[in-house]
Amino acid sequence: RYWPLLGEHLPCQRMMTCNNITFAREATLAGAGIFGLPVMISEEAVRSGRLVELLPEARLPVGEVYAIYPSRRFQAMKVKTFLDFLIASLPITRGGLLEPGAVGLLTSPA
Repeated sequence: RYWPLLGEHLPCQRMMTCNNITFAREATLAGAGIFGLPVMISEEAVRSGRLVELLPEARLPVGEVYAIYPSRRFQAMKVKTFLDFLIASLPITRGGLLEPGAVGLLTSPA
């Protein structure tokens, strides 16, 4: 098994696998091992000294977030609020918002 870091793959012996970053952070805080945690969920614990950043020069591959909804026409305020939250909270590096049925990537939010 390898830990897929950008630029290289580090061999590792996996003790646990999870798909929930909140659980991964709590397991790390409890001493269960080393996890690749996103900055947005780990920065407070690193700043307070409860977690230590290992391999600061190494970066995990960037994930993608897709928000799929029926239409912008007659869009519920809670949907618009959530989309605005995603845009404000997540770094947009390649993408943005696409109209329904659109193909490709935008360079900035619509």
